[in-house]
Amino acid sequence: MLIVAATAILTLINPFINDMCKNQILSQSVIPNSNKKIVIFSRDCGATTSKSTQISILNLSSELKNGSGNIFIADSNHSQKELKVIINIVGSKKIKIIYSKNARVFKKEPNYQGIKIEYIKM
Repeated sequence: MLIVAATAILTLINPFINDMCKNQILSQSVIPNSNKKIVIFSRDCGATTSKSTQISILNLSSELKNGSGNIFIADSNHSQKELKVIINIVGSKKIKIIYSKNARVFKKEPNYQGIKIEYIKM
């Protein structure tokens, strides 16, 4: 019963939490020979959380919504150094994501809609 109540409360407040967060696009690239693009963006949810760097793969016609990345989420692990992320598009079915070794990674999908994703720490 307690789990059901907690889930119901989280469902009700989730839209308000997303409204507190803001996404800023850092870069975007078209994935060749596909109808997809890859978007790197910074997500800031206020003073109580660290700013994070996130990545989403979207349809070319889609806009980035005010939500979390669908393939990669990381922050700088409280480091003063900026979290660096580089995208290397190998082809229409493979991308490489190169990121700072100091990153604290929260999400790292190995593939997305038929696109293989390789991750490399630098």
